[in-house]
Amino acid sequence: MPATADASEGGDGGDGDGDRGGSAAPARTRRSVLAGVAGLATAAVGRTAAAPGERTDDRVGERAAGAADPDGSAGVTVATWNCYLGVDLFDLFDASSLAEARSIAGDLVSRARRHPYEARADAIAEGLLAADADVVALQEAALVRTRPLFGEGDRETVADLLDLVTAALAERGGAYDVAATAVTTDVSVPAEADGEWLDVRLTDRVALLVREGVDVHETRSDRYDARASYPVLGDDLTVTLRRGYCLADLAVDGAELTACSTHLESSKAGVRRRQAAELTDALPATGTVVVGADLNSGPAAGGDAYETVTASLTDAAATVGTTPGDTCCQAAALRNERSRLDTRVDHVLARGADPTAVERLGADPADRVAATVDGEDVTVWPSDHAGVAATYSVAEPTPVSTPTPTPTPTPTPTPTPTSTRSPTPSATASPPPTSAPSPTDRETTTGTGAGFGVLAAAAAFVAGALGRSRD
Repeated sequence: MPATADASEGGDGGDGDGDRGGSAAPARTRRSVLAGVAGLATAAVGRTAAAPGERTDDRVGERAAGAADPDGSAGVTVATWNCYLGVDLFDLFDASSLAEARSIAGDLVSRARRHPYEARADAIAEGLLAADADVVALQEAALVRTRPLFGEGDRETVADLLDLVTAALAERGGAYDVAATAVTTDVSVPAEADGEWLDVRLTDRVALLVREGVDVHETRSDRYDARASYPVLGDDLTVTLRRGYCLADLAVDGAELTACSTHLESSKAGVRRRQAAELTDALPATGTVVVGADLNSGPAAGGDAYETVTASLTDAAATVGTTPGDTCCQAAALRNERSRLDTRVDHVLARGADPTAVERLGADPADRVAATVDGEDVTVWPSDHAGVAATYSVAEPTPVSTPTPTPTPTPTPTPTPTSTRSPTPSATASPPPTSAPSPTDRETTTGTGAGFGVLAAAAAFVAGALGRSRD
């Protein structure tokens, strides 16, 4: 997200009111849009949007039918969404002492404990299911945990946005696996919260989810070498922030592609631009590639990184011709009635695939969700960012046939009447090809490092101050 909105970024270290809109009007599925664009002979059938907790069976029918164009290409939908920790973190920079920092961090924990994470995760899941996403790129899929700062005690998971979103998808009939993750922040902050002295661990992650039936061949992740450093307390302490990405090689309905999720630096354009160059270098040089990203950059939002990435990748929104609109950023508390989205920094970009449709997710006032906070009924946006979903026509690989060699005539041997010939042993069959690893066999690759913007800087400042005081 842009530098002016950094306070809405957050994570963990271990690892406007109003009624929600009524029933949705009938809407065409994304795959039927694709079919229409491709000129399928059979007209696509509209469907009525599913009610919360209910899943339509369009996916089953489309999978059974193949959901492919006459030219053999498959329709693949990729969505991206920045989940947002949900608390304002700017106050941490106002701490003038370690005691004040502990108090501010404690207030953060108290607010996080009351935050309506489950309701927001439900709204994000509904948006992803309505988009019929095959692959989902998540940013700020944060994990927040606490444990007693002194003595023994149980660790508390305050929020795990990755787990909440996948659980909400499953509850609605959407079976998704976590294909890959990368940790971009892993810091500890001492805090005084609700009468307790706590160690608060904050972990930020980017992640890739794939729907059931998508084959995952290989995953990998890394952090960018380019990083943002900030001096605090004069020149006594320097805080370094890190960002990263995760990749997965996939087969979606027979179409092979590499998917990526990433989140670039928010506050320093030069660092963000170098990270964008590293991203393009890290992507495969050939084949179909689709990237879901919060670039913190866009056509009208400091185009630095956006221009770097779109030199080799195509922005789905720009290609389709109708941009889905701005994606950042709602108020930190998410309770504003009117949308405050005023810049487009979230994108689905690709190479080797043709986009046929693109839309925003969670950007309409009807997408807000009701929740109860401290006994008060409130209505909140799913995230401070809108999501973006793009559908692509991806060509399925053409099988290469191996011509049958013409047999070479073998001279007929002259029989030897005095010898007894042993039977010729039968040829040993070639072993069957190794199948792709099952989800339980896959190992999720991760990277570690700071990268939450304001949170990471403040947390590192507090941790550094604590370490110096101990020294």
